Amino acid sequence: GSQFDRRCYALYSIALDGSDVRLLSMQPRPIAGIDWGPTARKIAYADSWGPALSLWAVEPNDLDLDWFTTRDIWDDSYPSWSPDGRRIAMMSNRAGNDEIHIVEAAELDADRVDYAKTHDPTNITHTPVDERWPAWSPVGDVIAFVSDRSGTFQIHLTDPNGANVRQITHARDFPDGITRPPMAWSPDGRTL
Repeated sequence: GSQFDRRCYALYSIALDGSDVRLLSMQPRPIAGIDWGPTARKIAYADSWGPALSLWAVEPNDLDLDWFTTRDIWDDSYPSWSPDGRRIAMMSNRAGNDEIHIVEAAELDADRVDYAKTHDPTNITHTPVDERWPAWSPVGDVIAFVSDRSGTFQIHLTDPNGANVRQITHARDFPDGITRPPMAWSPDGRTL
């Protein structure tokens, strides 16, 4: 086949006036989740530089690249930074189904690849059903996510350690429930 038979997906940053266009990443699979860090110094995203999606972060100003999760047989995607920038909630299928995991972002960078290979993210949901698309509240006390533990996909909240899970929607008008990301919090963390 020709060189145009393969599709590539790219992540760019661009100034609002259209200037300063920067290519941040290019890959053969769609990017599965993007989130600016709380200080706006880094962008976390899921990239497929191997057989599966891994979490990376890039500094748009100098293109310093950090690798957060290993690229093995599972997909890590849909990152959501904690307000203090120390942790990232993400969706991962490491357990055989989609679950919400936490990775300690403050301890990882491109110079510590061995750490990413030996320290697994913490699973905070532990269920046999799918838990997807985390959204960390701007206050930092709650993570919203979508789960089908009630039979249809509904929005749930949990503490960052996985305790105190509660369902907050009951979308009966949609046969499949709530099935698409993203969720967004109000700046004060009172509304989702």
